[in-house]
Amino acid sequence: MKRILKSLAVLTAAAALVVVMMPSLAVADGAIVIKDQACGLFDGDGGFEFTTDTIQVGTPSSNCNSTISCKTKGVANSTGKAVHWDFDSSGGISCGTGFGSTTDWHEIVSKSGVAHLICHVKTC
Repeated sequence: MKRILKSLAVLTAAAALVVVMMPSLAVADGAIVIKDQACGLFDGDGGFEFTTDTIQVGTPSSNCNSTISCKTKGVANSTGKAVHWDFDSSGGISCGTGFGSTTDWHEIVSKSGVAHLICHVKTC
């Protein structure tokens, strides 16, 4: 009996962990919205930052556009000015998303260290 209860407790804990780890998913006006997934982006000095403050929006429409956006604050930027990153300025790095990879992206890191990455993906 103790073994059964212990197994049940482990299964319950594992199920709870899966629920906690799943991103928030919603469907609004035909769009698929996924929140709180991991996102890697540049800081103002060219280093790497990581956040889970993300919103991915997939639009199932005839134009097949999807936009992925993530934003974080408190990132390094010793330049004293806003820094702009994109496919070309990053040395050819693509934006990888749950909807596919794209070279159509840009990021702005403000003077105060707020980084905002936006990726545009054609999904069909």
